Amino acid sequence: MEENVERKEESFFVKHRKLIFEIIRFLLVGGFATLVDWAISFFVTSITPSVMVGSLDITHTVLSTACGFSIGLLVNYFLSVIFVFKDKKDEKSGKSFKDFLVFSLIGVLVLLFQFLLIYLVNDLLFVKGMEWTVILVGNLTWGYIIAKVLATAIGLVLNYIFRKIFVFR
Repeated sequence: MEENVERKEESFFVKHRKLIFEIIRFLLVGGFATLVDWAISFFVTSITPSVMVGSLDITHTVLSTACGFSIGLLVNYFLSVIFVFKDKKDEKSGKSFKDFLVFSLIGVLVLLFQFLLIYLVNDLLFVKGMEWTVILVGNLTWGYIIAKVLATAIGLVLNYIFRKIFVFR
């Protein structure tokens, strides 16, 4: 009986081996693209002067974030084509300009969803709902950290699922 259980477990891994390795590659590429995003964002922030519009620092919040996200997205796309989704059924899948646009649109929509989730969790739940605004460093609060981790985890899953369905079939 134990032999049957081992065979079933073994066959599950063997059966889903390609998918498991694809997800691992996706996580590695996503992690690397995130590091590129952060590095570019921090670099742009460090070399540009602060430009304020009201109380919003345009340079540090908008320009640096847009630059980092854009370059990180390009790195993510090219590495996804070459490395992550290399075992797709259709060899041409994901390599057209249209596929790149869909890949990018998914990234932007998931990013907007993450902004909304961070706002809901941090600003509404922690700040207004729980009145829990413990500041750790600068403007960094526990509510923001929890919201950012939750948004990142959900965004990771959404990006993988939608890109697998709509770009790398």
